[in-house]
Amino acid sequence: MNLLQCIKLWGFSPFGESVPISKNLNNIKVIENFGRETYKIPIIPYAYFDWLIERSNILREVIVLNRISGHPNVIKFYKLLEKITVWSGMI
Repeated sequence: MNLLQCIKLWGFSPFGESVPISKNLNNIKVIENFGRETYKIPIIPYAYFDWLIERSNILREVIVLNRISGHPNVIKFYKLLEKITVWSGMI
């Protein structure tokens, strides 16, 4: 699946209200087949999971930059542009 299809299917918060901020969040669902076999299946694709983590990290940095933007030693932050294409998302 490409990035736009993942966003359309799961949105920006596939794990509910919490935004993934680290890779420690469990993305694996364990399915048992009548007690004989277990299968470990990712909840969302790994590439999309990594993209969500990177996006949330960047947005958190933007929030921090906005909080301290009044200080004279900090570069003033004007705007954020987010462009999401089929295969990538850029901020």
